[in-house]
Amino acid sequence: MKRWLRRNWQGVATAAVCIAVIVGGAWLLQPKGPDAGTISALAAAVSAVAAFLAARQSSATARDASRALSLSTKPQAQILVHIVPTTEPFDDEELRITVGNTSAQPMEDAVLTWQLRDGSRGRHELGSIGPAPIARGLSFGAVGSYYPVLTIPSPGRLDGVDTFTVTFRGRYPEIEWQTSVTARVTYPQPTPTDRQPWEIELSDEVERERA
Repeated sequence: MKRWLRRNWQGVATAAVCIAVIVGGAWLLQPKGPDAGTISALAAAVSAVAAFLAARQSSATARDASRALSLSTKPQAQILVHIVPTTEPFDDEELRITVGNTSAQPMEDAVLTWQLRDGSRGRHELGSIGPAPIARGLSFGAVGSYYPVLTIPSPGRLDGVDTFTVTFRGRYPEIEWQTSVTARVTYPQPTPTDRQPWEIELSDEVERERA
C-alpha cells in the first residue's frame, strides 16, 4: 500500500482535492444539506475519479511491463577500433571500425556516430545486427555477430581522442541504448622506423539508456 501511494500520490492528491471541492460546493449550495440529486452527482463524481485512478494505474503497469520486456531482451554492443597502414612503410593510415552484437538478442535500428581528434564528425546507419551465434564450448558473448568493417579516413598524424558511439534498440523498442568507446591516439617522437608510428589505447565501453 505504501509503495502504491508513493507511486500514485499525485493522482490521489488530485482525487482528494476534487472530492473536497465537490462536497464543499454541495453543502454551500444546499444550506439544509444535500438532496438526493446532489448525492447522486457526488457518487458519479467519485466514480469518475476512481476510474481515472484505475486507468492511471493500468497505464503505469503497462509501461513497467514494456520496460521489463525491453530490459530482458537487450542486445550487447561491442565496438572495436584499429588503425591500419594503407601504404608502406607506414606513410599513411586509416581507421577500421567493427561493430558487433555479443548477446543472444537481435540488435535493431543501430547507428554509428563518431567524432575524430581533428573535430570532424560522421554517421553511418548500421540497421539490424543479428544475435551472436552459439559456439561449441562457448557461451554467448564469446563470439559475436558483426557488421562489415567500416573504413574511415585518418584525420592525420594528430595526438588526441577519437570517440565512437553506437545507438540501438532491441526486439522491443521502448528503450534506446548507447554504447561509447574512446580511442586515445599518440604519435611518439622521434618517429620509430621499425614499427607503426602510432600508439592507440581504447577505453572500456560505456553503456547508458538514452532518454
